[in-house]
Amino acid sequence: MKRMIMFLILISGFIFSQDLVYIEPKEVKQIDYKVEIKETGAIRVELKGSQYIITSEFSIPEGIWARLDKDRIENLKNVKIEKDKIKGETEYYEIERSIKRHKECIEVIDKIKNKKDELIPVMIRHKVEIPDAKEHYLGGLRIYLKRGVSNEPANPTTIVITETGSIGLLPLSDVFRVHVQNFVSGSIYGIGDNELVIRPNTEYTARWAIFVREDKDYFSIINAIRRFFDSNFTIYGSGVTFTNRGKEQKVSESWLNQFKPPVFVNIDMTIDELKQYFNYKNAYFIIFHAIGTEGHNFEQFLNADPEPTKELIKKIKEVKPDVKVLPYFHCFIETSKNAKEKYKDAITLLPDGTQADYGEPIYPIFFPTLENSFGKDQEKEIELLIDKFGFDGIYWDEFEYSRVKYHYGQPHDGYSADIDPKTFKITRLKSSV
Repeated sequence: MKRMIMFLILISGFIFSQDLVYIEPKEVKQIDYKVEIKETGAIRVELKGSQYIITSEFSIPEGIWARLDKDRIENLKNVKIEKDKIKGETEYYEIERSIKRHKECIEVIDKIKNKKDELIPVMIRHKVEIPDAKEHYLGGLRIYLKRGVSNEPANPTTIVITETGSIGLLPLSDVFRVHVQNFVSGSIYGIGDNELVIRPNTEYTARWAIFVREDKDYFSIINAIRRFFDSNFTIYGSGVTFTNRGKEQKVSESWLNQFKPPVFVNIDMTIDELKQYFNYKNAYFIIFHAIGTEGHNFEQFLNADPEPTKELIKKIKEVKPDVKVLPYFHCFIETSKNAKEKYKDAITLLPDGTQADYGEPIYPIFFPTLENSFGKDQEKEIELLIDKFGFDGIYWDEFEYSRVKYHYGQPHDGYSADIDPKTFKITRLKSSV
């Protein structure tokens, strides 16, 4: 036993005498790629041992595609090619494509002008064929099948790792990102928009990007994308929540003692309990419902007494002076009794014309805009939370959408529709929430 202990001491001494391994950010350099718009309108990108040809297709409401392919142009007329630019048209729209070179990516700008006096649907796909792909990711997830799709604007990337490097495709402009479909089909990888409509006599611009690298890993592309968006920033601490229950709702001591700290989190915690809880959680953002509200009822915010909330905020600040205290806020569910009548201009409708809900009818879903009645009350609710209750900011739950992404009613957002995949005609209009 003594020999074993001695051996472990010697080994540990050797380990800790070595220099610590560390990782540091690499210097961001110009990627030595070459790019051109081919005579067919497709985009060719080369990076040392890798070559990618990205083709594109745009639907025509006659069940056919206008294509910028590897070796030909289909169903476009009056084509004009200049350096880094191509123009063409169909009976329904004009297309103008140009490219912009950035340090770590190529930005593609596709302008599509509706020539008609009516809405026209245009499905869009950008594809690259990679027969020797080692692995691929859609929307941030490793996909092991050779067929798959992702429709997630939060991570709208298609990323492929090859024998010689990696490539990533993603939308940049808002509408394209909201509509995005990332896909793989056999050895074809791409991004698309299957839900776009363009307003009469209006030009729509879709911006998207091609990232290429010699590195053969997912996060090499992701980190380049983060740098392009300038989205690396410091998060100053953890967030922690606790609830509006009081001491009478505490559970048995034997159950509590299983946890550290051994208290049931609630607004009646003592100063010492609060301090212990926040320290364990390394809390910087502290979140709870305004007392007297449940987070989904505007009338409660109007009528609740703000003093208990203010007292609790004061108590928290005594324990942790530098924290930010935030209320729970949600801008889609409204449970007040007269909500459907009061906010009838803001009811989120499903394709069958019924109101969307959060899994149960008691949680009906509405959509806020700057103009409708619901949006104006949601803005008032934020003002009440800051000015009346005294919070430092807002914890905004389900910021993008709740349960459903689209509203099938008026007003129309001017960009979205369900499109028949065979005829390429509009099935019904919808609006992104």
